[in-house]
Amino acid sequence: MNIKTISLLGLTAALCFAAKGVDLKPSLSSPGTVVFQDDFSSGSLSKSWSIAKGYWEVSGGMVVGKEKAEDHHNAVLSLNRPNRNSVIQVSFKLDGASFFHLSYNKEKAHLFRVMVLPTGISIVKDPVLVEPKQPAVTLAKSDTKFETGKWYTMLVEVQGSNVMVQTDNGVKLSGSNPALDTDKVNYRFVTKGASLDLGGVKIWQTP
Repeated sequence: MNIKTISLLGLTAALCFAAKGVDLKPSLSSPGTVVFQDDFSSGSLSKSWSIAKGYWEVSGGMVVGKEKAEDHHNAVLSLNRPNRNSVIQVSFKLDGASFFHLSYNKEKAHLFRVMVLPTGISIVKDPVLVEPKQPAVTLAKSDTKFETGKWYTMLVEVQGSNVMVQTDNGVKLSGSNPALDTDKVNYRFVTKGASLDLGGVKIWQTP
């Protein structure tokens, strides 16, 4: 095998390493049947979705989200599916957005989030804003880069107090906090700037 062939093989592997709709294997549990799936091919958001803030539009098999200046708030798209233990996979692209958060809320309060920036990814327990107040806590972090204009696939597992995050560009993060073992009211997709592209969401039933 000559140098040119090796270089071409390396380029092909790199091009396939991060992509839309890559199947990632769960680590915390063995998921059962798919309980929700949306590839945005219908041309509109289904009733499971609601726009909390910002501008979100389905176009070309993806949903595009961006901030509205008049909101004075990050753009937020909610997937209204209550959960406690879950496995969710999402394809995303930072297409001008400065970050993407997959956020989990409990009743009337933020709980934790997976934060994706061009410079890295982290699992963060949200601060508690009522007495006794608690600061935000970073449970795990990776400096793996997420390039603008490139599709990635992320798998997030929640089992009790444990969270596992994988991405198809090599990230494997795990974190734990007792406060995470509670009922969650939805999944929230949060972004700043313009724009974030979501290319498909899938959720599995867990034991």
